[in-house]
Amino acid sequence: MGLYDSFYDEDSKCPKCNAKMTDYWQTKSLENALASWHKGDLVQYGKLAPVVFNGNIPVHNSCRNCKSWLEAYARVVAGRFKGIMEIELGRKRREMVVMGPETTAESLRREFENRLSHLQESCEHEKTKWTEMKWPLGPIYGRRRVCLKCEKTLETRNEFEPNNPRLKKLLRTSKRLR
Repeated sequence: MGLYDSFYDEDSKCPKCNAKMTDYWQTKSLENALASWHKGDLVQYGKLAPVVFNGNIPVHNSCRNCKSWLEAYARVVAGRFKGIMEIELGRKRREMVVMGPETTAESLRREFENRLSHLQESCEHEKTKWTEMKWPLGPIYGRRRVCLKCEKTLETRNEFEPNNPRLKKLLRTSKRLR
């Protein structure tokens, strides 16, 4: 049997018989110091920092009603035990899942920009293509050379630059612009 830690969730139910789980859910994925937590408690030992700040801790239990073996996760958000989730029948051992802080659109945007900048800095820019630049509601106003791997703009040519060959040709052929 050995030592274990435990979580209490009065709202959890057996998926087989729908009986309320009144016993604690055990885990050996932490320090095994006979600590126990209820919903809303900080998942910590004594006055130490939270053991898991955001994540799912594998737990197990046995239903008193139908005698089924149950595997589940104890959900921890911001260091606090939120409840038992993903309860399943059987003895399939689960792994602990540690998650980063709560994800927001801003954090995803920052992570994407950071990854993209690393890709663009490390890219050799071997394959490139000239594409036309357009105003959202207007005509073409220039061209740019873009790397096909990292999509970094390497060079731009504005339609209104004096040394633009298309503009020079237009000036030579147009009677009004001479």
